[in-house]
Amino acid sequence: MACNHIFEEELHRLLNHELSHDEENCLKHHLMECKECQVHYQDIKK
Repeated sequence: MACNHIFEEELHRLLNHELSHDEENCLKHHLMECKECQVHYQDIKK
């Protein structure tokens, strides 16, 4: 994954409902722009 490792951790926190509202919004904005993170998110959602 080319993105910062922090985003990978944040994706897991998103699935576990552990993010604040602001953190969630920031991550969702990143997901809209980053294809690699979109793919990773879909993989871990399964």
